[in-house]
Parts: sequence; structure tokens; C-alpha cells
Amino acid sequence: MEPKIKLLICYHKKDVLLKDDVLEPIHVGRAFARKRMGEDDPQYRWLAENMIGDDTGENISEKNASYNELTAVYWAWKNYGALGDPDCIGLMHYRRHFIFRDSYDVVENVRGIGEDYFERINYNKEMLAHLFDDCDYVAHIGHVDQVYKHYTENHHIEDLELAIKILKEKYPGYAATADAYLKMSYVNLCNMFIMPREMFFEYCSWLFDILEEFEKQVDLTDKRLFISERLTGIFIEQQKRNGKRQKALPATFVQADMRVPVAMPYQKDVFRTAVTIASIIKQADRTTHIDFLILHSGEIREKELKEFLRRYPAHTLTFIDVPKALREKGIAAEKFHFPEQYPLAAAEVLDKVNKLLYIDERAFFFGDVGKFFLACNNDEYTVLGLPQEVNAEEKVLRGNAFSLNAARLRRLKIAQKAAEIKEGDAAEAFVQLLPEQVNYFPWWVYNITDEKKDGTIYYDRHRGDQRWAVWEHAMLYYDAGMEPWKNLQGLYSVYWWEVAAELPSCIPFAGLADGAEELWYDQSADLCKARGSRKKQPAPPPPMPPAVPEAPTVEQYSQELPAPAPERKKGIFARTIAYWKQHGLRQTLKKIFGKLKRK
Repeated sequence: MEPKIKLLICYHKKDVLLKDDVLEPIHVGRAFARKRMGEDDPQYRWLAENMIGDDTGENISEKNASYNELTAVYWAWKNYGALGDPDCIGLMHYRRHFIFRDSYDVVENVRGIGEDYFERINYNKEMLAHLFDDCDYVAHIGHVDQVYKHYTENHHIEDLELAIKILKEKYPGYAATADAYLKMSYVNLCNMFIMPREMFFEYCSWLFDILEEFEKQVDLTDKRLFISERLTGIFIEQQKRNGKRQKALPATFVQADMRVPVAMPYQKDVFRTAVTIASIIKQADRTTHIDFLILHSGEIREKELKEFLRRYPAHTLTFIDVPKALREKGIAAEKFHFPEQYPLAAAEVLDKVNKLLYIDERAFFFGDVGKFFLACNNDEYTVLGLPQEVNAEEKVLRGNAFSLNAARLRRLKIAQKAAEIKEGDAAEAFVQLLPEQVNYFPWWVYNITDEKKDGTIYYDRHRGDQRWAVWEHAMLYYDAGMEPWKNLQGLYSVYWWEVAAELPSCIPFAGLADGAEELWYDQSADLCKARGSRKKQPAPPPPMPPAVPEAPTVEQYSQELPAPAPERKKGIFARTIAYWKQHGLRQTLKKIFGKLKRK
């Protein structure tokens, strides 16, 4: 006889509805959503009309902010009959579903749910009928370096240690499994499973008993119970050690269109800012749409960047006058030091944004900013940033690149408190004001240039190896002194200049070191040659003068200017010495021999 199976799919907002005799969508946190959104809200009505909620019978729906998908698990446990008393029950998410076949990947990224989605994940009646032929339960098993280490890098480790302490006190038979599991590289994430009824009831009784005691000892305000995933993993591992047959299935992650708020400080010389923006747009997935929020504190020139972004209608560009916005909120703008302290004011002046990225012109992207944004999850920590020293006992941030939980910063009135800090940049202020709420970006999403490695590599093979190493991380941050517009021949400057060479003529070529103009032209010519064009690239517009009474028009920047006349004031020897000082001996010899070869 075929087992009767129910697979709960957790929703918290409108999305593609998956529903049949087995798939049971459930609105998690409905009690809280009803208060927050109101019953007349279109999205709330859609959820209420298309699925059950976790707020009927005995429930913990109002705890969804901390318990997340576990409010659905609790509801199913306490209201099992409402599901038809199935033989087996499972849990999935609206964008994460089991793949009922073998896969090379633990997680398969899917661009939206189409008509062939069930075929792709091998979901059908025949598969369900034989799902438990060779197993007793199903789990989604991922991979990390080590469970304990992974939790330490991403969450407050004291929470996990307390949960394990409670587990050992209440269920000493699980102690050995817990210790072993924390050292393993296999981990159950997302609380995804399919269990027989008896195992499910045992799991719920065990899990919620531990969490109830944890809640008595810890304030859950602004805290999500990430410990639940590790506890679920321990329970599943215990079942395997008790002789139950486990089937580990991969899962999908459905990529939907997402908007990523990216705040940046305005620089008078917009060329450098434009390179960062161009690197982000160039690497963005088609489902990623960026809202660029340019923070400024006075007169600005908007036309250049607006003309540039007009070419990419999927993204938006907004300018925000920070002092003006702060004064409107009754915050003393004159007590801030801008642009160094823009990140401290960003949450207040962007009061419709709940989470955002703040980066400056030293950030450069090799990967999708949307994936970077998702990886830098601010549910646990309010501020994520770059480490000054990874293994330091206290958190010390560097630079101006942050992932911010803006809603929490507003609730904690961080901008008001920051106005009283006399000295220091945003990185120092965040650590001072939020010592327990600051952490580092996940190590796998960023690279920082290292001055010790740069400029000391003499062999192309070694230099190339080091260059390749940064590509596997989404963001490269050029540390102080290693900026490509200053260090023109730095180890990682080539990536920056390749993107810079593609900027349109509406972006003025300014704010760069001496010798940059020639390098820009060389890069442009190389790109043109690589793409098979025989046309000579037009020379870039000349650097802008120090002071401009009025912003030039877009039309002025769009004109193709003739190449500037060659410099004749210095002799060849003086020019060679100047080039050697700027670019180094190796590059100078290469240029000389290149000219001799052409002659």
C-alpha cells in the first residue's frame, strides 16, 4: 500500500503556487502578518485564499520572526489531523524544493519555476510511491568545512553552545552524536526533511523541548533560531546511528527577480565611482536589479552618472542629500564627518530600505551582487564588514564596505547615537556602538588586496596565478595604497582598468594619477584589438579642470574629441625616466623594445 504523504511548503509572500494532493502550501507567521499587513492587503489576501495558515488551533505563529519555518512544523505537530493524518510528512520552502533524483550538485540554481519544473525535480506519483523503498527517512544534507566552525563564522557561537548544553542535560543519549556532528562536514540546512509520522512526532517533542528551555534563558528579540538547523542535523544523525536508513536528496534554489539596494558616497570625480558601478552591472544576473543610492552632502553633478545608467533600464539611480534628510528627521547633521560617516546615517536617510549594501569606489565585483547580498545575511548580525585582522580577539573593521540591517539600525537609533561620537570613521563607530552585533563578511565572498604581495612579482606565471585567485570571490576590495587609479601597475589593477576602458565618453576622465591617460588608451586599444576591430579608439576626454562653475552638458561629454597633441616639452631621456618612475623597470623595457620592434 502506498504511503500517504504530505509535503508542507512554507510561504511568507506571494509567489508561484505549488499545490496538489501531496504538496500543501502553508503561510508561516500569519498571525504577525495579519497585524503588520492588514487583511485588506492584496498580498495577505492571496496568501489567505490559497493556503492554510500556521495560526489556527494550538500554534506559535506570532513567534515566526525567531522560529521561522518551525512555526509550520509546530502547527503540523499540534494539528496533525487537519492535514488528513498522513503516514509521512515533509517540509520544504517556496524557493527550495527537494530534487527526487541524483545530482552532481547539493543545490541546483533554477531561474524561475516553469511548466517543466516538476519534470526537472522528478516529482511525480510513481516516484512518491517508491520513495521509501530503500530508506526510512529523507533529509537535505549540505557540506561545510566543519559544522562548529561554520556556525562560529556566521552566528553567535554562544547560542549553539548553550543549545548543546541543554541537549546534553535533557537528552544525554544524544551527547556523543552531538559532539561528533559538530566536527562533521555534513550539515542539514533549511530544516528540510521527509519523515514517517512516528519519527516526526519524536523529532518535534525533542526539538521544541530544547528550544523552550533555550527561550527561557535567552532574549529572542532580534534573534533567529539558527540553532534549530544544527539541532535538526543532530537528530537526523542520531536516527542514522540508531540503524535508520537515510536518503540524502539535493535541493533547488529558485532564483526570482530581486532588487538590491547599493548605497555609495558621491565623489566629485565620478570616473572611479562609475567603474565600481560598471563592474556590478557587468556581473549582475538577469534576475538581479540594482538600486544605486548615491549619498552626497552638497552640490553635485548628476548628469554624467544619469546618462551612464540610462543605458541600463533594469537598474535605478537616486541621489540623496544626506544633511538635508537628517535635518528633516531632527538629527544634527553637522555632527557627522562626511563622507567618512555616511554609513552611520544611511539607515535613517534611506528609511524605506530594510537591508542594504554600502560600498565605496574601492570595491570591485567579479560576481553577482545579488548572490553577494544574500550571502551577507544580516538576520543574525546588524553590521557585516571587512576584517582588519581575521583572527583578532576583538572585531575590527576596515574600509567602507558594509552589509547593513537598516531596519534594526533605525530601531536602535544608531544615527542619533553616532552623532555624539566626536572622532573615528564608520567602521570604528559601528564596533563601538554595536560590539555584539558586528561580524565579518563570509570569507568566501571577498578578497582584499595585500600590499606585501603587490609589486614584488617579477614572473608572469606567478603574477597570473595570483590574479586568477581573486576571481573565485564576488568582491575585490582595493586596500589603501593599492587603488588602481593610484597604483597603475598594481597586481590587481588590470581588472579595474579593463572595465574603466569600457566606460562611455559621458563619464569624465578625472581624478587619476599621472600616466593614467596613456594606460587608459592602451587598455582601450587592447580591448578593441581583442574584439577584432581595426578601428583606432578615440582618445578619452581630457581631465576636468580643478573648478568648474557649471556642470557640462551630456552633449559636451558625448563628443568624440581628437587625440591630444603629443607632449614635446621633455626630451626622450626625461620622458623615459618619468615613465620608469611611474611604471617600473620591467614595463619600461617592455615599452622600449616594443617600439624598437615596431620600427
